[in-house]
Amino acid sequence: MRFEKPHPLNLAILFRVLSTCIMLKIRYAFGEKINDLDAFPPHEKECDCSGGIRYLVYQATEGLCKMPDGSVNQRQWCEDNHLYKLKKYSDVVYGGPYRVFICFFRPRFGKAGHVWIVCGGWTIECRSGRIGFTRRPWNTLVLKLRCEAVYELPVLGVNPNI
Repeated sequence: MRFEKPHPLNLAILFRVLSTCIMLKIRYAFGEKINDLDAFPPHEKECDCSGGIRYLVYQATEGLCKMPDGSVNQRQWCEDNHLYKLKKYSDVVYGGPYRVFICFFRPRFGKAGHVWIVCGGWTIECRSGRIGFTRRPWNTLVLKLRCEAVYELPVLGVNPNI
């Protein structure tokens, strides 16, 4: 499943878009997506984790990187595009403030999987419980216990060899 080669993220844009989504109180709703990826700010009031990550990555690459929908498809996209895969989740702590990692756990026991980003020791995610777009420490217990795959996303001016 190949979609588009990843383009480097612009961190200033990433955090501007995230802050806007938090300010607008876009809430989590399973299966909901931000349909117009070019819209800023987004028109939707709800989206799920993969829809949120897809929107943030698209915006932070100025429309050059369009990920697929669904965390399972996004994980496959990382594999297909040969993104660098970390050995374990705790390795994100060595990333510093300017490296970005996309993290996954699979669906299990009838529950959906999850996708989130880690940058500078904090997550960037759209999470359930009607919380929506938010940040929390990378080492939250549920993330540490369930994370199954971590890939490094390229960042503008930071890791040109990726």
